[in-house]
Amino acid sequence: MYTVQIKDDNNTCKITGICETASGELLITDQTNCKVKLLDQTYKVVAHYDFPVALWFMCSIDSSLVAVTVVNNRVHFIRVTNGQLIKDRVITLQHECWGIAHHHGNLYITDGSVLYLYTVDGRLVRKMYKDTSGYNRGNNYS
Repeated sequence: MYTVQIKDDNNTCKITGICETASGELLITDQTNCKVKLLDQTYKVVAHYDFPVALWFMCSIDSSLVAVTVVNNRVHFIRVTNGQLIKDRVITLQHECWGIAHHHGNLYITDGSVLYLYTVDGRLVRKMYKDTSGYNRGNNYS
């Protein structure tokens, strides 16, 4: 068992996402402390990126780039460069964004009841699915 708590953290860590870089480092989303943390191969936190608001989930885009969904309808792209976490870009969506996945150059983003297909540059391609059961599954993650 390893700790990912750092001295800047005010809350107990709540890990909501994890990705691996090409060099074997791990990136985790710490929702309650509003951070993405970079862990080395011994699982020590070696860098972190602070967000002004809580974040949800994360997916890999390429060997050094991840996309992170944030509660203010944004997706932040964070790049691992020389052991540092650097903001690459941000896209703003017209809906909440919780879950995210990347496949063949496309982003699949959900607000908890609708699944959207986007290009990586943030262009909406189409709504793929809408849950009409009335049960908003996204609320289970708050």
